[in-house]
Order: sequence, then C-alpha cells, then structure tokens
Amino acid sequence: MGNVGGSSRTCSRCGRPSEQDGICGKCAAELPSPKSPSERAAEAIEHARNEMLRGKERGVMLEDAEDLLTGAKLMLDAHSYEDAIRIATECGGIAEERILQYEMLLNSISRSQVKIRDADEHGGDTKEARSMLQKAQDALKGADYKRGITYAIRSADIADKERKKYDSWKVEVGAYLKTK
Repeated sequence: MGNVGGSSRTCSRCGRPSEQDGICGKCAAELPSPKSPSERAAEAIEHARNEMLRGKERGVMLEDAEDLLTGAKLMLDAHSYEDAIRIATECGGIAEERILQYEMLLNSISRSQVKIRDADEHGGDTKEARSMLQKAQDALKGADYKRGITYAIRSADIADKERKKYDSWKVEVGAYLKTK
C-alpha cells in the first residue's frame, strides 16, 4: 500500500489521510494563526482597560490600577511585551478585586441598615451599630473597601445582637406573666 511498516497517517481532526502525523493541510489552514507577543500584550491591556471602565461605571476608585495600566502601555510601546502582559494582567486583577470589594461593601452596608432598622423597631440600642455603619460609609467614600466591609459586618452583628436582646427580654417577661 505505500505505507512503510503498515502505519497509516490520518488527520486527528477530520480523519482524512494526511501527508504527515497530526493534521492534514486543509485542517492546518483552518487553524487560527498563533498571536504575536505584541497582539497578546495589546489584548491583555484591552482586558485591563475594560475592567477599569466597568469599575468606573460603578463608581469604584481605581487610581492604583490606572498607574499600572499606564505602565503596561509604556512597556508595549517599548516592545517589552512580556512585561506589558504581566503588568496589564496585574492591573486587571486589581480592578476585578476592587470592584468585588466595592460591591461587597455596598451589600454589607445595605444589610446593616436593615438590621439597624429592625433593632430600632424592637427597642434595641443601635448607637454602637450606627457608629460602625458610619465608619463603613466613611470607608466607602475613602475607597478603603476592605476596612469598610469589616465595619459594616460589625454594625450588622451589633444590631442583630440588640434585636436578640429584645427577643430574650420578651420571652422572660412572657414567662414571668404566665406565673402571675
């Protein structure tokens, strides 16, 4: 048959006969060509830029990531593609993390407000919870999202404890009244 040693060469993608091991010429022509380092760097920068735009649309402060993006662009212009990719990837990661922290803080503040309202409605002392909530809101304004999350969670926990004190008191009074 023309095959040396009886082995057949077929394309791993389509099963047609091929001249060499692997894939046939037609399938090889259909494969995307590998991207150049400059194209990969440009794509990494574009991804980081898009993450930053997404964050800015939500009101997230991203000054530290902006500096990195500028550095990545400078590396691309200097044809230092691997450095541009590394810096742009770091920039995109920082933007994604800051967006997540921002959203977590907003949700934590909202949760705390609900818990404080509930504690207020049931006669709880919410002074400390309100103080923590204010610290969380100040941290939001100052873009210290991680610290703000901590304050907001503490605020919600304090308000929840105050609410539970009321429930506990209500049970004790109810038990006392049943004995009378």
